[in-house]
Amino acid sequence: MCFPIEKQLIPLEIPVMKWRYIGLGETWAIIKTKNLKYAFLDIPNEAKNLKMIPESFFWDKITFGLEQYSYPLNKVLRVYYKEDDNISHNIREKYPEGFYFESKYFITHYPFILFKYPKVYVKHLLKFIYYKVVK
Repeated sequence: MCFPIEKQLIPLEIPVMKWRYIGLGETWAIIKTKNLKYAFLDIPNEAKNLKMIPESFFWDKITFGLEQYSYPLNKVLRVYYKEDDNISHNIREKYPEGFYFESKYFITHYPFILFKYPKVYVKHLLKFIYYKVVK
């Protein structure tokens, strides 16, 4: 598959798992509203009292829970400015419970990723161990 991918319907797994090959930095995609509602409104009970859940939890849930397709828009749509006092500064230290939950959910709900994307699975396994100790 050639990157960047434009003007074609592709499995959402490709931009999520192979993002570094797509180019242009952050990419955007058109996704059905019902699939976004599935991910963002159906939060597991163990996460309902958390102050913060990483965004990747929701994208993984859409990608691996629905195996759906998206229409990528490989256009730069926003520019990030780094500031030391923004909400995401030191977010992993501020909310380790959210990152622990995300990693635990990933390794228990998507074990098939181990064979398809072993680096991603091992990364989540290491995050799970790290945040288990920090939490």
